[in-house]
Amino acid sequence: MRRTFPCSGGKLTLLCDLGSELQKLYSARPNKDMCISASPKLPYGDVVKVIDISKGAGVGDIGLLSEEIR
Repeated sequence: MRRTFPCSGGKLTLLCDLGSELQKLYSARPNKDMCISASPKLPYGDVVKVIDISKGAGVGDIGLLSEEIR
């Protein structure tokens, strides 16, 4: 199964392309922080992969949003 993730402006991005897309987005931003909101049905390991890819792409602090916060 090929998972896609919304990146900028709702654009869907494949997991294999997520790092380069985030690097493009965050390289020019002074604030490198990001929030992740995921379906409770998404496997936890997928969320960890997104966090790992994001940190490798230069994202600063990462917040996780729960359903109660959304």
